[in-house]
Amino acid sequence: MIIKKTAFITSAANGKDRIVSDLPQIAVVGKSNVGKSSFINYLANDSKLARTSKAPGRTRLINYFCLTK
Repeated sequence: MIIKKTAFITSAANGKDRIVSDLPQIAVVGKSNVGKSSFINYLANDSKLARTSKAPGRTRLINYFCLTK
């Protein structure tokens, strides 16, 4: 699939604030500072979609992005 349009949707502080949708959802999980945001940016071909940092533990929220073909 070639991704043509990307967008940040929202952030959720906990599971009860999560987005419920009929669209497919993919979770990217892992330890701190292993490249999760870089992986999302690579898939989306957008280096600024997900913020990256050299300091571990910067993302404390569940971030939602929309990727369309």
